[in-house]
Amino acid sequence: MKTQKRLAMAAIACGLLSGAALAQAPAWKPSRPVEFTVGAGPGGSLDQVARTLQHIIEQQQGPSFVVVNKPSGGGRVAVNSLRQRPGDAHYLASWSQQWLTSYLIGDWDESPTEYTTLAMLVREYVALAVRADSPIRNVDDLIRKLRADPGSVSIAVATALGNHIHIGAAVPLRAAGIDVSKLTVVPHKSSAESIISALGGHVDVVAATTPSLVGQLEASRIRVLAISSPTRLGGLFANTPTWKEQGVDAEFSSYQGIMAPKGLTAAQLAYWEQTLKRATDTAEWKSFVARNQWGERFISGKEAAAFVEREQSEMRSVLRELGLAKH
Repeated sequence: MKTQKRLAMAAIACGLLSGAALAQAPAWKPSRPVEFTVGAGPGGSLDQVARTLQHIIEQQQGPSFVVVNKPSGGGRVAVNSLRQRPGDAHYLASWSQQWLTSYLIGDWDESPTEYTTLAMLVREYVALAVRADSPIRNVDDLIRKLRADPGSVSIAVATALGNHIHIGAAVPLRAAGIDVSKLTVVPHKSSAESIISALGGHVDVVAATTPSLVGQLEASRIRVLAISSPTRLGGLFANTPTWKEQGVDAEFSSYQGIMAPKGLTAAQLAYWEQTLKRATDTAEWKSFVARNQWGERFISGKEAAAFVEREQSEMRSVLRELGLAKH
């Protein structure tokens, strides 16, 4: 009997020790450098976000980062690095709203929603601009021409029909009563090329996100007609009215975020949520966002995943009106 009692006490003691060991077990953290794949070339907004986060996280004694640019395939090559490594949280990739639209128009075989959305970080706005001497002086001029003939004004976008820039131009024009399926939209390889095309008179209007317009706006070579933000921006765009200010009840934001492979554990998800939140709470990050005239919006976990699902549904609706949705 005494022997049985001793064995029982020993078992209880072992159980308590095991429980204590589990409670004290360290949460997951990277054990080697993290590869951050950017589905765009160096210098663009996706690349800037990745490298700014890299600097801040390394400064905060986080893991070392290797930023790898893989612009080919419209983002598909970048996402391949995640597809091949399920469950491995040492691999991250940039998330762009363009990945959703690429799937919806049939350029991608699978939706980005099939991967892990770690966080949404910023929202950016689309502006319509013309060269400084354009006969299209304001939004009223533009709408008047498009109502008379939706195909009479050529609009440059980058980099593809149906992407977030195309949608950012179509949403307010649709709200203004324009048949957006009949617009003359001219895709270019980059926003830099779109702007040059407008400056050269090859297209009438250019649609682009705010960072791409800063240089030409500073040089007074372009005139920005409207911005898709909910309220007027600051800095160089302080004099640019929103669509709503000009009687068009519309706004549009495209988002940037971070994605990871499928199958991450709760500990891995918690690590990246905490790390990204800490990085985006810094003065350096906030200054970076303000400089680009973006809007801060950090959401993570289940909220981020639900957000992406909603965005996909909304983008599908617009793309159907444009006659471009295939999924």
